[in-house]
Amino acid sequence: MVQRSSTDVPVAGLVAEKQRLLLATVVTAATDPKAVITYRIQRVWQQRGRLLVGVFVESAGSDLTRGELTATGQLTATVSTPLARLDSALTGAS
Repeated sequence: MVQRSSTDVPVAGLVAEKQRLLLATVVTAATDPKAVITYRIQRVWQQRGRLLVGVFVESAGSDLTRGELTATGQLTATVSTPLARLDSALTGAS
C-alpha cells in the first residue's frame, strides 16, 4: 500500500483547505503467483465543526480516469453545500 496526499481531484466547491483532506491509497496485491491487481481508494474528508463527512471512491489501476476525477470533484462539492447549511447547534461551528 502506498498512501499520498491527493492533488488531482478538483477542489472547486469544497470546504476551505484547512477543513478538508484528500488522501489516495494505491493497493497492489498478488491474488495468486501469476495475478497482481492494483487499485486506488480515493478519500475526500470535509469537516465543519465537529461534523466530518467522507466520500470514498475506488478505481481500477493506480490513477483515476479524467471522468472519475471530474465525477469525484462534483460529488464532493455537492456534499459540501448542505454541510455549509447545517445548523451550528449540530456542528458546533460558528
